[in-house]
Amino acid sequence: MDKKRIFFFIGLILMFLSLSIFSNFGTFEDASWTKLWVLVAMILSASIGLAFVFNPQQIWLNTCRYFSGILFVFSGFVKADDPLGSKYKFIDYFEAWGIDDIFAPAALTLGIILSTLELLVGLALLFKIYPKWSSLGALIFMVFFTPITLYLALQQNISGQELVHDCGCFGDALILTNWQTFVKNIIILVPVLLTFIFHKRFDDLIADKFSY
Repeated sequence: MDKKRIFFFIGLILMFLSLSIFSNFGTFEDASWTKLWVLVAMILSASIGLAFVFNPQQIWLNTCRYFSGILFVFSGFVKADDPLGSKYKFIDYFEAWGIDDIFAPAALTLGIILSTLELLVGLALLFKIYPKWSSLGALIFMVFFTPITLYLALQQNISGQELVHDCGCFGDALILTNWQTFVKNIIILVPVLLTFIFHKRFDDLIADKFSY
């Protein structure tokens, strides 16, 4: 059996393992570290599997791209599935910053825009569509939200008050504490940053298709 076939079958096994984990994901307790690590393991397994099957030449780099893409698609999808939940989460953040009187009326619109952008960025990363801009978009998301989650976590430790309960990153699919959210963002930031740094190594699906 040649090397390409070995990678292919290993990739299929890893993707099957990821689906098996996903089918039992709801059995884990919310706001637990275990559920967070299970989510990371599930997406990492799927990402490595996809890289083995479709891109065995640059496994580590494509794993980063798939990992980032799957996370953004998952996050965007669960938000799009519950737009009212996103609205209330935006209001929570606005109240925490004392700007709810100004921005609360736009919460639903902002929730829809956020979920749409996450879906577009995630799909673009998965299918290598404008990798420079899609990876930049993912990086902007992470650079913006990571300091916010760190502030909320530190503020809760100092004051003992929880300004925002759960970041709402994954809707009701995964409830996280502020520190868990920050750790999750740091984990995501690594593959997102690597994907952006090495975006020139990805063939642009759109540019390749319409170049003559």
